[in-house]
Amino acid sequence: MTVETKKTILLIKESLYMKKCTHTDKLTTTLNIDNKKIAKYTIKLNKKDIKNKHIKECLPEEYKITLKFDINDIKIDEINTIEQDYFISTIQINNKNENNINILCESDKHIKKIELNKVRNCIIFHLEKGAAILGYISKDIEMTKKENSIDTTTNNNEIKLIFTFSKKNVLSALDKYDTINRNIALNTKEYQQIDNETEDLTTNKEINEAFKWSSIHLKNIDPNNIPETRKMTSEEKLYYTLGANSIGETKKAELIFEEISKNIETLTEKTYPLFIFTLENHINHINDRITREHLEKRFKNTIDYCITQYKIYKHKQKNDIELDALWLLALDTTDKKEARNILHTIESKCNTDDITIKHILPLFSGKITKLNANNIIKIIKQEFMTSYGIRTRSCLNPKYKPSIEQEGAISLIKTALFTIGVLQYDIDEGHAMLKNLSKLMGTHTIGHFQKTLNAADGSQIKTSQNDISLETTALIIYAIDTYLAGIKPKLSSNRIFIRPKISRNLNDIMRNDKQIGTNKMHTYIKWNDTEDKDLISMNIIFENRPNNKGIIELPGEFKTFIINGKETVGPKCEFRMKQINNILALKNKSINISR
Repeated sequence: MTVETKKTILLIKESLYMKKCTHTDKLTTTLNIDNKKIAKYTIKLNKKDIKNKHIKECLPEEYKITLKFDINDIKIDEINTIEQDYFISTIQINNKNENNINILCESDKHIKKIELNKVRNCIIFHLEKGAAILGYISKDIEMTKKENSIDTTTNNNEIKLIFTFSKKNVLSALDKYDTINRNIALNTKEYQQIDNETEDLTTNKEINEAFKWSSIHLKNIDPNNIPETRKMTSEEKLYYTLGANSIGETKKAELIFEEISKNIETLTEKTYPLFIFTLENHINHINDRITREHLEKRFKNTIDYCITQYKIYKHKQKNDIELDALWLLALDTTDKKEARNILHTIESKCNTDDITIKHILPLFSGKITKLNANNIIKIIKQEFMTSYGIRTRSCLNPKYKPSIEQEGAISLIKTALFTIGVLQYDIDEGHAMLKNLSKLMGTHTIGHFQKTLNAADGSQIKTSQNDISLETTALIIYAIDTYLAGIKPKLSSNRIFIRPKISRNLNDIMRNDKQIGTNKMHTYIKWNDTEDKDLISMNIIFENRPNNKGIIELPGEFKTFIINGKETVGPKCEFRMKQINNILALKNKSINISR
């Protein structure tokens, strides 16, 4: 070992409260706090210790050391780093021969408990002070626990391991492990770019994380070209377009409409109106009039076919409030008179106590009265809501089964639809729902939402379909973009609606790089307390001068707007947007705005 190597290890030993030692006889990690050994683990490869003589290269830096091992046909790269509150080690094993690799991880008596975490494919070491995680991010690796050791055998040619230690607790160690796992699993440059764009979206960490990882997944997944095991239904793909349009992935959305239009037989009673509604959302995100007219012409036959199906549905006089709500959304842009008739029918079914899970879609539509919306929210909260999400059947129903899909288990897409509905009628309650939904991302699969959870304990339920819910991923983007930040472009009429759901409880929203046609929009909204009075400040900046009108609508108590220095009366106002727009909304116009 060179002098430089010793110096670097010494720096690591003396920094903070932990140290990393590569012993002279084998690859061993020893963690210390206040010079007291708290844990040690040893990695054996094919039942043999990895010795110092196998080190072929050592690259020392301050608080970081990279060791390269070469043992027979197996190469190992180990990078050890120190961060505040954390010690981190990443290990990559490259196997050049055809034999399986056996990795044995042994722990010593200082570790209180050792357990497997199947979700993250990792080992959790419970320590007297803090916790440590050792996990595999390689695929198809099975681990077996044997007393104080974990035995792994794999035929993978490349094996990646992550070790994280935190002085705090297991959750802190897992959080760092998840972050590193995601960085390695995804393209690092793309991760960093999206991370920087969204890290200050709100003051709530869970919402920021959910938006960030949902953006990454929607950008990295092509719904028309995914493995057979992850095939999506037409309904799932159409919900996907709502999130894709929000983050500027309009080309992917357009391909979905083209594919469905060519295979119209894949549509169902629920997806006929969903096609019209989501296509309208797509067209409103496109700035070019010629392109919009071209799209409308291209999909005219599919829309006409869907309208024909509505006439059949209407003739059958079905009593299905979910379908009514979807047709309300679809016909609100194509036949407003018929939409009003549907709304009247829906309202008559909402003002009773006979509320079921099907009433979530009328709430999602945002068209029903506040009185009926409040009635739905109240009963859904009492009978269907848990801390894990929304049940598919009331807990008061004699047939309720919390572990059976469609008979009482948690549906994450219903939870997302309910969250969007609540945001439109009760801002503070909507914030609470959005925070709770965001927490559910990564509970069972890192950075993803599940389809179905056990309503009794939140555990994952394996279904016949793919267990990852990409439609929920898309809907949380749609919820945050359209109903929290409140940015809703309607470029077919050259307008951009801005209706942020902001309050004192969630008083800071920043949405950068929002794609508006070929332009980009950056929005910063803050609810300020000024002495005993309130004001909301908004900054809206475009990369290029826009040719749109802005329509701003804020909570009703804000009566006065000052837009680019000009005063107007609220709570709703329309103005010609400039490249840089500064807006103040005041409860009391006599407030001193120079503060």
